[in-house]
Amino acid sequence: MTKFHELQSALNGYTSMIRNMFLTSSIGFVAITFSNQFIKYQTHMQIMSLVIFIYSIIYGIKATFDFKEYLKYLNQVSNLPEVYKMQLDNWEQWIILTYLYIFILLIIIFATLFRLVLV
Repeated sequence: MTKFHELQSALNGYTSMIRNMFLTSSIGFVAITFSNQFIKYQTHMQIMSLVIFIYSIIYGIKATFDFKEYLKYLNQVSNLPEVYKMQLDNWEQWIILTYLYIFILLIIIFATLFRLVLV
């Protein structure tokens, strides 16, 4: 059986990984925003920002998948304290919010790709 103090460590690790996804995608936002300033390298900057977005999405999906697997394991633990059982639903809501953010990033990627094709 896992030690119960590791539950909070797992949540903290997931929160840290999701924060890294937010920060990485922010770099992608900055790169795509300032791509217009680089007349000669505008397309290169937009492609670089798309790569950053894609990396951020993959990173977020991997972190979320791993955390979801951990929550699945916790749902099967029979002697899990009640305080953690109450938290499992809340923690699963963080997964939903992460998927929502990833969906928003996908919309930005497709909009950027559409813009690249038309220009």
